[in-house]
Amino acid sequence: MGPGLFPVTEEQAGVVLARLTVEITSYGDCVDVGNVEVDPDVRTALVPTSTIQKLACGWASALLGAQSQPDVGGPRLKTGTVQWSRGNSRVSFCVTAPIAEGSQESGIEVSSLSHQGRGWAPSHIDRVTLHDDGERVVVDLDEPPAYRTARLVIRGTGLTPLFGRDPLVPFAGIEGGPPGTQDDGHDAVITTDLSPADREWRNDQ
Repeated sequence: MGPGLFPVTEEQAGVVLARLTVEITSYGDCVDVGNVEVDPDVRTALVPTSTIQKLACGWASALLGAQSQPDVGGPRLKTGTVQWSRGNSRVSFCVTAPIAEGSQESGIEVSSLSHQGRGWAPSHIDRVTLHDDGERVVVDLDEPPAYRTARLVIRGTGLTPLFGRDPLVPFAGIEGGPPGTQDDGHDAVITTDLSPADREWRNDQ
């Protein structure tokens, strides 16, 4: 008894990528395999095979490249160290290696999002200082964020990222993240739902 129309279950079935046409001739007990034609356009109803191949190859090279690059030792944000204080007008965090003095001045952004559709409100940073031999960063704002949903961005990319002191390389993001390189690191983004602290929110809960 030959196989049915669907010889395997859907979970075990492969994905059709192309149609192979093989030229086979036989002379008695001898079988000769001739030309093989590949038709990659059998999936035009969904996504053509050629498109899948291009996308797959693009992702593969990117992933393999990222895995093969060694981390150069840029500082990273220590998990769970972001702390808001002084009525939510100060935010601090700790890193795994000392920050280079001066690089912190333009490498941090703070903003907050309205729950009433008013959009994002950037916070003005008065100063950013380094403590504990450069492994603790303190950000002083001129006033608390306008809204409860506050977003802290520590930049390891762009024109003016934080840099490590030794080695002098970009901030590499959050602990356990992908490797940072000599030229470009990774951003760390922390979103916090702030409590009202000692001020009234602008009727925006």
